[in-house]
Amino acid sequence: MFAFLRGTLHAKSPDVVVVDVGGVGYEVRIPLSTYYQLADVGGAVALRITTQVRADAITLYGFLGEGEQRLYLLLVSVSGVGARMALAVLSGMTVAEAAVALTEKDVRRLQAVPGIGRKTAERLVVELKDKALGLLSATGTAATPESHGPRTDTISALVNLGYPEGPASRAVDQVLESLTTDSPGFDELLRQSLQRLHRN
Repeated sequence: MFAFLRGTLHAKSPDVVVVDVGGVGYEVRIPLSTYYQLADVGGAVALRITTQVRADAITLYGFLGEGEQRLYLLLVSVSGVGARMALAVLSGMTVAEAAVALTEKDVRRLQAVPGIGRKTAERLVVELKDKALGLLSATGTAATPESHGPRTDTISALVNLGYPEGPASRAVDQVLESLTTDSPGFDELLRQSLQRLHRN
């Protein structure tokens, strides 16, 4: 199956792009979060690909960031959530916003996404609330906490998720000042920093 496409952007619309790879055009469905970051038609593009195979079609879904792809895969793993609904979530909020909504059981925020009713939002929270923080950890650059430390790794993860470095640094420092433990782990520091950024 396809895992990655790199080529020239032949055509684009808010939900579909065509990537020219060596003279072959691949149609790829995308969320708005990816569309807004694409170059103009004719520019270079590189997309992470998730392939959906059905009896009547093979559909490619593309994402610029690892966090987007991981969130998509988590969403479609939930019973009753298909590709279209997963793309709607990615189009309606950032990976960080979705993770905060899931970990904080913010059903109302999830319901703001078109097509998601209360029952679906509640099911998403129940099945993904414990996995959402792991998703954020995986999308950051905190693979080697021994070499950087939780503070630096958390700031780096927040920046990778789209937060400006200044507010990210302030949020992390505020959390560190408020904690009673001398050495908070990366996961806990990231979770509380996201909560603080979300409130602001």
